[in-house]
Amino acid sequence: MKKLYIVGNLRYRWGLIEELLRRGEWSEIKFIDGVEEIDRREPPNRRIIISEEPGKGFTPDQLELLFEQLGEPQTIPIYIFDREDLSFLNPILPYYTSSKGEGHFWEVRVPALSLSDAQRLLQAHRKIVVGELFQYLIHRLPPKKVGIAESCTGGRLISYFTLVSGASRIFDGGMITYSNKIKEGWLGVKGETLERFGAVSAETVTEMVEGILAKTKADFGIGISGIAGPTGGTPEKPVGTVYIGVGNRYQIWVEKYLFKGSRGYIQHQSAITAAGMLIQFGELYGVLKEAISTLGLPL
Repeated sequence: MKKLYIVGNLRYRWGLIEELLRRGEWSEIKFIDGVEEIDRREPPNRRIIISEEPGKGFTPDQLELLFEQLGEPQTIPIYIFDREDLSFLNPILPYYTSSKGEGHFWEVRVPALSLSDAQRLLQAHRKIVVGELFQYLIHRLPPKKVGIAESCTGGRLISYFTLVSGASRIFDGGMITYSNKIKEGWLGVKGETLERFGAVSAETVTEMVEGILAKTKADFGIGISGIAGPTGGTPEKPVGTVYIGVGNRYQIWVEKYLFKGSRGYIQHQSAITAAGMLIQFGELYGVLKEAISTLGLPL
């Protein structure tokens, strides 16, 4: 598998990036400001570079050729929560690749998977999702719904849900509350909370979740607030500090993360991690059968 580098302003072209994410099987994805950030010792055949600069890798007008080379995704994703190691997979899966995201859950990819093997995985470790995260949630969550309040991610999480057909089954609406004024006015975050703890805090995110639940009447609420950078960090809250909260009207779970990377990477990791937290909070584990059958694999 190759590493994907996305250079400069292309990081903001999310239609392009979504297609690359959908089609490619990447060992790692890096959002960088310039090609000079790439380690020269890294073998060229182990990476793909997407850049607007001629001669610096694939340019946007060459992407059709790249998409032809990548073809359609040929592996099935499996997400594994609350495990320090993956040894339990070995008796079930003859081959897999794995990576551990900064959100503290594993992503495993396999070239083929039968439904019976997926069920064996669930018996070996219950906290598993088979299928792409957002597609899976849109199939798994109904009739319950989720409301989303974003700050530093600027709508990234909402866009990831709504890129999937059928998102309206679980999502009625959300809010991008970037400033403190809007957090107060739209979500009801208390001024004293913001003044005492700051916008990037567990306390503020807790009230963001409470506010979006009240506004949308959803079953689950998600709140995200952080410092995506490259400016705005402090010694106490460096760039990459992100608080993510997931809850319902009975309880709210908030975690602090320190993501390392560019602005786009921090926003991307925050959105993916929030989806993982929703799965964990609601115990929404299981198998998206369509992820198996649509690849023409045995059931």
